[in-house]
Amino acid sequence: MTLSEAIKRNPNSADLYMKRAKEYERAERMDEALTDAERATKLTPADIQAHLLYAQLLEKVHKEDQAIEEYKKVQSLKPPPDVLAIATERVAQLERQRSIPNR
Repeated sequence: MTLSEAIKRNPNSADLYMKRAKEYERAERMDEALTDAERATKLTPADIQAHLLYAQLLEKVHKEDQAIEEYKKVQSLKPPPDVLAIATERVAQLERQRSIPNR
């Protein structure tokens, strides 16, 4: 069974949407990856990994402002120290980049 078939059978599974988002990312189908990752965050608003995945995908497609907001959501969910460090570093890096003229 494909992930799309599994999602049709279980449309409220954030895990399935996250898995498919990663598959879409590997296939460089970023619009679909973003849609699925965002859906996962809506289905499970307190899921740290869903927000982290969505933030990373947003960053990958150069939607820095949205990525910063998602990384800040990750921080607000009180993640484990390693994930908190990633989110904090990405926010700092993206904010530095945003402040550089001609970007």
